[in-house]
Amino acid sequence: MRKKTITVLFAVLLFISSVFCKESETAVVITWNDLMNNPSNYIGSTVEIHDTLYIISVNNWNKYGEVEISDERQMSPTDIALPGSIEYTTILNKNNNNRVILSDGSSTIYPNPRPWQDADGTCRTGQYTTLLRGVFSQSQYGYTITPTTTPVFQGNPRPTAVTNLGDYNLKICSFNLRLYLTSGYGNGFGPDNEADAEKQHNKIMKALEAIDADIFGLIEVQQGQDALAKITNSLNALNNGKHYSYIDDGTKVSGTFTKVGFVYRDDLLEPLRQIQSNNTGVNHRKKGQGFKMKSNNESIVVLLNHFKAKSGQGSGDNADINDGQGSFNGDRVREATAIITFAQSCARYFGDDDVIIMGDLNAYTQEDPIRIISDAGYTNLIKQYGGEKAYSYVFGGNIGCLDHAFANASLSAQATGCQVFHINADESSVFYYDGYSYNNDMYKSSDHDPVVIAFNLNGTTTENDILTNETSSVIYGNGDIIGIANAIDNKMELYDINGKQILSSEIDTYDYTLNISTLAKGVYIIRLTNSAGDIQTLKLIRY
Repeated sequence: MRKKTITVLFAVLLFISSVFCKESETAVVITWNDLMNNPSNYIGSTVEIHDTLYIISVNNWNKYGEVEISDERQMSPTDIALPGSIEYTTILNKNNNNRVILSDGSSTIYPNPRPWQDADGTCRTGQYTTLLRGVFSQSQYGYTITPTTTPVFQGNPRPTAVTNLGDYNLKICSFNLRLYLTSGYGNGFGPDNEADAEKQHNKIMKALEAIDADIFGLIEVQQGQDALAKITNSLNALNNGKHYSYIDDGTKVSGTFTKVGFVYRDDLLEPLRQIQSNNTGVNHRKKGQGFKMKSNNESIVVLLNHFKAKSGQGSGDNADINDGQGSFNGDRVREATAIITFAQSCARYFGDDDVIIMGDLNAYTQEDPIRIISDAGYTNLIKQYGGEKAYSYVFGGNIGCLDHAFANASLSAQATGCQVFHINADESSVFYYDGYSYNNDMYKSSDHDPVVIAFNLNGTTTENDILTNETSSVIYGNGDIIGIANAIDNKMELYDINGKQILSSEIDTYDYTLNISTLAKGVYIIRLTNSAGDIQTLKLIRY
């Protein structure tokens, strides 16, 4: 008995000693590029990296205590490169070869607490650390770092409100609700029962309340009127002095079949004539409605869309040809082509030329369907105001825009801002209504982020080169040389209508001048960022 005790004690001491030695082992200080370029040199070593490293995927965070990290937020290749191009292939390969699994080192399934939780109890893509120390290894799942000291992640906090929309008099929101149902549960799509449906409803209502739009374009809503009616009644129950109605499209409840639909503030707006449908592709997923503002009689035509998804197996021009566009690209091209014609007919029908095309188009920015809309002269408002790396969706560790907002020339001149409200895409699925850690809040109310667009509908045009907004800095001038007053200590960035950066400059003078003689005709955005990080946007129109 004594001999066994001594043996056990010796084993324990050996274990403690091995752990201590591991913890105190000298780390190899390297850069992320060193690690990615020569991974085999560091397998089994303790490495220390001082680069900024971002969480790019939280798919396995809840179940396995794992996230994926990289030295950049990786873009979906077809959001920034033409499908099937050399650039596309280069980005795809770089993304795949520039990521590492960060593991908690435990074999525990569904760890509690989950590693790397922030003060909100979440772990979001886009959060970053500037110091990572751990053991580098390789498995069938890829390269892994198991930290020997707990990394501290920061940045990309949960947003609480939509900001930086400028001086507007109309706010519109496009939002995919992820199969919102009020009946017909348990068919494998949407909530399985009434209790889950109520949880789903509660999260969505928290989001809609925070967004506070005048027009909600809602996507993946159950066929019929009951779903829209429930949302409308809940908005009115807020008793905040605002009153809402929904557009009745005449459809009947039909199981889990989803549609797009409108909820709007009837104290500010009145609908123009009857809702219009474009049934190219799936019925009830492309709708057009005109709205008139009661305050000034200005109107807008809103086209709400949900194009065919990438999933499944197609044939012919719907087959996946491995160019990054997935299956059913042919259908989405036909939908995009049809929506341009539909926009023209809706403009005539509702009697207004101000048209916005928005919704879940299930295609990234450089894919064929989106370029059809851009080539037709529509301005990509998300990229214009959010820049090239703006996103609404996270898939496979890559960010990009599946959700879009395009305004024609007359309407884009009246836009004041556009923001993607990042309450969903960066979050773990554990926070869904049917997730392990459901909370009665707006985070992970869907898999898509809502898109919020603001306009100042005034019905006026200008012959000047520029439009100004009533903010701390103003644009002045008329011709090839324009100025920005009160611009000192700002970073100035100039973007085209597709969100591509044309110019960037640090301003050290109160009155900054800009030569626009080389700019092509069109709409541009000047973004000013001060030392505190506050962003101001000013619109420039080159005639």
